[in-house]
Amino acid sequence: DLTKINYSIDILNNLKDYIISTTIKSYRNLNNHLLLPGIINDNQRKDILDIFKSTFNHDSNLFGLFYDLSNQLDDETIHPFIIKPDINSSIISSGSSRDWPNNRGLFYNKSNNQLIYINHEDHLNYSITNNSLDILSLYQIYNNFNIQSSKLLKSKHSIDYLYSLSLGHITTCPSNLGTGMRVIILLNLKSFHSLTSDISNLLHKICLLYHLNFKHVIDSQFELSNKTTLGITEIQIIKNLIDGILNITKFDQLLANKISIVDIELELFPNSNSPTSVTKSDDLTNQLSIKVNNNVSNEIKVPTSPKASSNSQKISASNSPAPKPLSAGPINASKPMNTGKGYQSMKGGKIKIHIDELKFPGDEH
Repeated sequence: DLTKINYSIDILNNLKDYIISTTIKSYRNLNNHLLLPGIINDNQRKDILDIFKSTFNHDSNLFGLFYDLSNQLDDETIHPFIIKPDINSSIISSGSSRDWPNNRGLFYNKSNNQLIYINHEDHLNYSITNNSLDILSLYQIYNNFNIQSSKLLKSKHSIDYLYSLSLGHITTCPSNLGTGMRVIILLNLKSFHSLTSDISNLLHKICLLYHLNFKHVIDSQFELSNKTTLGITEIQIIKNLIDGILNITKFDQLLANKISIVDIELELFPNSNSPTSVTKSDDLTNQLSIKVNNNVSNEIKVPTSPKASSNSQKISASNSPAPKPLSAGPINASKPMNTGKGYQSMKGGKIKIHIDELKFPGDEH
């Protein structure tokens, strides 16, 4: 529902000097067909290619013209868009590029810079680009493609895209699970020509807040993209990106006005408890780890005896005596010492603790 993205036109227009391009990508695979890194042969890849050719060829206005990479690699029309597998890329190491470019294809729609790669990383890799932040119009084209392609695959071949209720769209790379949508925005940030540690840390804090990746491309050009695709909606991904861009471009303006990094952080994060120190991911991870460990230690359930593992005794860390330390006396290495559902054993001079069952509060599985 695009109505949930309620930014004024003036706000988005103010960003036009910063935006070089916006790209939306999607990753899809066909149900009941092996993924490309699997033990898939050339005939199976040909079956996948033929399915998409027969599905998309009837509507060149929507999907574009088809180019067979097996024999059209030198076609100047698509030459700039041909992605040859890099020897150091995960596409080669995973096996997705096996027998490349046999049975690989490309649909190219010149009118709206739309590309559809067949048998590249996934069965279908879709990409659409424009040279502005007109991300809402771009998303409508993107969304229409997904809807129409799904309907045509279903009506012509009785095939759906591979989808899980818990994981969303199943993709070759786990980082694309869920929505399978990646939005990439290329920014021109002139004040970031020198990325000091303070600037990098504050950028990291902004990206951490909005689940974004930030990468320096060249000179004053930077790439911003969504880090999360699982457990989040497509609309929320777009909102996070726009909010992130608004903060980063404001950061750039403040730097241009020679504002100190401390005052910039106060401006961007007025409710921050420690404006002089930017929270790094490692610090945040440690804080979360301590919080989780404290919550777990407050209340855990352990079996009362080996015979009654289903009955558990609740132990509270706040009112229970401290646990007894392991015995420092001699241990018979050939005979484990039973301690309820767990036991200790000794091998090679080392004590090992084996736990067969540990239940946490609220864990019913």
